[in-house]
Amino acid sequence: MAFPQNRLVPLDVLAREWMNNNPATIDLRIYLIENLFPSLIMGLEKLLTEAEKRELVDTETAVSNFNPVNYLAQYLMRNNPRYSNFPEASPYAKGLRKVAEDLKSEIFEIDANRLVTLKASAQVKRMEREKMERMKGEELERRGQMLENVFVTWAQNEDTIPLTMVSIGYELPWFVFEPPEKC
Repeated sequence: MAFPQNRLVPLDVLAREWMNNNPATIDLRIYLIENLFPSLIMGLEKLLTEAEKRELVDTETAVSNFNPVNYLAQYLMRNNPRYSNFPEASPYAKGLRKVAEDLKSEIFEIDANRLVTLKASAQVKRMEREKMERMKGEELERRGQMLENVFVTWAQNEDTIPLTMVSIGYELPWFVFEPPEKC
């Protein structure tokens, strides 16, 4: 009887072992732990105890009156968690419930971390946008001041503008309103 020796392994270790090495997403792992594993593990336990009762554990040949796949399928059909409300008798199922709770708390921590990083990145982008708007406003103010100074020098002679200043003025907007070069 090899089955009782396997029961000496701590059940929490068994419950966490598959979850730590599995590359599946956390959501998928939680679904498997909550919905599939409890009934499947209980079915496999029943299958092993039935195989031990019939003394089929040590035999290498197939027995015609016992089909393990059919036995497991019948057990899963009879003990469907949707239609039966039976208490969890297996300590392994209790360990799986604990693992599911840990994974759910891990999901909430990951979501909280994502939310914090999103808020921080949004704040940084907002500050950069405000800085750029402030710099554009200052640049427009500076250019306006330059135009005002040029206009004052043009209009020194009795509120008239000399023709040479007008010809220079046609070229001035391209110089003044050209975007500043980046350093």
